[in-house]
Amino acid sequence: MQAGKGLNHPKLQKDFDDVSRLAGRAYNLLRPAVQHSLGLHAFLTLRIFCTMTSLRFQLQATALAALLCATGAAQAKTWVLSSDKEGLSSYNTGISIINSIYSTFETAAGGPAETVDGRGLLHASATEALPADVPAGVDIVVVATVQPNQTVTGVQHGVDAARFAKVMDWAKTRSDLTFVFLNDGCCRPSDTGSVAGFLNNSLGLSGADEITRLGSVAPQGNSVYLNTNSPYKDNFAALDPLAVEVYGKYVNVPAPYAVYLAPAAADTPPASMPAAADKVQAYGVVVPRAATNGSACVIAFTDTSQFALASAPAQAGQLANSIMAAAKDSAGACQVKTVATADLVPSITLSSPLQVGGSGTLTVKVDNLGQSDSAAGGKVVVTLPAQAQVDDTALPAGCTKPAPSEVECTLGAITAQNHKTLTLPITIVGSGTDSTFRAQVTGGSADTGELAPQLQNNGPIESKVTIAAPTATITGPATAQPNAATTVTGTATGLTDGAQVTVTVNGTALQATVTGGNFSVSFPSGFPVGTHAVTVTGPSGWALTQNGTHSIQVDPPAPATTATINGPATATAGTGFTVTGASNASDGTVIQVTVGGHTVPATVNGGQFSANIPGLAAGNYPVTITGATLTAPHTINVTAAPTAPSNAAPVPALNVWGLGALAALLGAAGLRRQRKRN
Repeated sequence: MQAGKGLNHPKLQKDFDDVSRLAGRAYNLLRPAVQHSLGLHAFLTLRIFCTMTSLRFQLQATALAALLCATGAAQAKTWVLSSDKEGLSSYNTGISIINSIYSTFETAAGGPAETVDGRGLLHASATEALPADVPAGVDIVVVATVQPNQTVTGVQHGVDAARFAKVMDWAKTRSDLTFVFLNDGCCRPSDTGSVAGFLNNSLGLSGADEITRLGSVAPQGNSVYLNTNSPYKDNFAALDPLAVEVYGKYVNVPAPYAVYLAPAAADTPPASMPAAADKVQAYGVVVPRAATNGSACVIAFTDTSQFALASAPAQAGQLANSIMAAAKDSAGACQVKTVATADLVPSITLSSPLQVGGSGTLTVKVDNLGQSDSAAGGKVVVTLPAQAQVDDTALPAGCTKPAPSEVECTLGAITAQNHKTLTLPITIVGSGTDSTFRAQVTGGSADTGELAPQLQNNGPIESKVTIAAPTATITGPATAQPNAATTVTGTATGLTDGAQVTVTVNGTALQATVTGGNFSVSFPSGFPVGTHAVTVTGPSGWALTQNGTHSIQVDPPAPATTATINGPATATAGTGFTVTGASNASDGTVIQVTVGGHTVPATVNGGQFSANIPGLAAGNYPVTITGATLTAPHTINVTAAPTAPSNAAPVPALNVWGLGALAALLGAAGLRRQRKRN
């Protein structure tokens, strides 16, 4: 099958052939970089795609090649700096070792395009200027030195101290870079001393804890051994032991950072691997940038002989590849986010909400983010604001309260990648903005097992919160009866259930408990006549604010409504009668008048009222009323009606003659009285 089969149009066929040729050229030019970026398997897969005759596959391969061109072009580079260089140095062995280092790292980096040649820039008599900064695009700097400082035929050889110091300054400030130091053990002790000084500065080691260096001293042997307890061992697992010749060593190195151990006896593996807290002699060290708090990742060896051993020619390439993996892989030693030693970091969590008068919890968590257990002597000190108090009767084990606003707790040993949590019960006794809770791990390296840079992570850390000032409002009552039991009610905000406020009226102060934002309190004896202000307060630290003002008006009692029955005093049995009376009640007031079981409403009008009572049987009947108080009792005497006597003699009937005689008699009597007057 032809490569262009399926392209019937001559113009399309020509365009495709041109693109294919360009892709092939790009493939051949970028083959080393592509192989380095993708790995051998992906590289071979791409090669197969490029040799397939299917139009679709060739177009896909062309696009993939273009993508890989961009990927390869964007790769970071390796800068190899050295003191020795052909035509500049007089030490042929040193020149040979440096050339071996350069070619080995050139291959490991992906080819010439990924390598910047800085050989000879550190030579004591170099004329080419050392750049003001690390070249753009470089992420790994290999610093190799061999020839000792000496004068040969009037020419100064070895390392220019000022240039080497500048390189060390870059290492201190460029946390984005990895520095690989390969300094010959026999001849460059000053360089390994500078690296040791950098490590002490980066790791915060001083005094008896400082790393020092030794030059080549017996017994050395021809092997150094991988520290299988180091968290950074994985990148170097293929090289155990590592073959060497004459070499120096770093002394007093914190064991986790010692990747290769210098044996106590020549060519004798350690009887046991060191513990995290041990200090050891090391041939190779790895210190990730996470451990240096702002400095570069450093990989340092105290010799260069492994790049010149005829007995182990393959190991130089293996070592360079291991160093590149440690520097660049996402899981490589330089990229890890944790440190090899202990790293204690405190944090604070507060329960929410925090309300005045309420309780809560302050949780202090101390994480060991390092890869080694911490020492048991560390403590955490918690400081509280004035607005909070700790219940010292409920402190966790190992905690004391040396001051009212301070708690100190022993931490004990915290295992790597683990934590200890302390829960402190607190009471909120006041309000305020930016109320600051603070926690700090205390103790030196011997107490916590941390190195100095990690001690910087011990705090103090702070949590600032605003505890709202509470408010209260009196809702009632507005009036009250004189000296009668009175209940005062109110609402509150910013106060927890159970908080107590003080309500004061007329000089009497009583406690009221807040429940669901409400409170009430009863004053059993009430208040005298007058106007009484009501205030509500809390303890001085609360800063309780009363919303508005409130007063209770107590007025004198109104006069009693009275009534007087005016009459009647008597009544005739069976005959209805009218009860009349007078009252101080206002017009329209209805007074119920009851006599003999009959209740009749009477309306006051002009101070008078009356009620018509139906006839009653003879007897004495008290008058009662409702709607007013009777000023005096009143009784109505109901008597029976009078009747004619049943035994009276009948009057004799007079006839005509009798009537006449009676008339004559009466007339004579009248005439006689008339005469006497005259």
